[in-house]
Amino acid sequence: MEIILLQLQNHEPEKELDADLIIEIKIFVRNILVRTIEKYFSSKKSAIRKNTMLILRTDAIGDYILFRNFIKYIKESEKYRHYSIALCGNELWKDLAENYDNEFVDSFIWIDKTKFFRTSGWTYTIRKLNKIHSSGYDVLVDPNEIKSQLSEYIKSIRALA
Repeated sequence: MEIILLQLQNHEPEKELDADLIIEIKIFVRNILVRTIEKYFSSKKSAIRKNTMLILRTDAIGDYILFRNFIKYIKESEKYRHYSIALCGNELWKDLAENYDNEFVDSFIWIDKTKFFRTSGWTYTIRKLNKIHSSGYDVLVDPNEIKSQLSEYIKSIRALA
């Protein structure tokens, strides 16, 4: 951080910033935003709603197609039969899930992965994380075998509830 500030102070306006410095500034700004978001959610406690479940499935359509048959078994299981189930998923397969799985899923939260991680889309990210965090799900299910950056970030924010 000190190096960036020194380079900016010594920068001559007529010279272009080099690509490495621009990348460092973007990373610096993104890290500030991430820490600010985490601090916001850690100070904001949400009440846990009993008998609610969030299924986190933010990967590609093929993975969802392979997984979607299990939603019925979760919803009809003895343990989760009376649970309200929400699915947090990739916006790319929104139509498929809403048309074919709405019998077993009570609500949906859609995430556009390209907007979620862009620094310019930070308001989008905060809105989505706030919706998940404030809902206070009793159970969080992450069936992803390979953990994505998105699913891990959502779980970390949820853990702050």
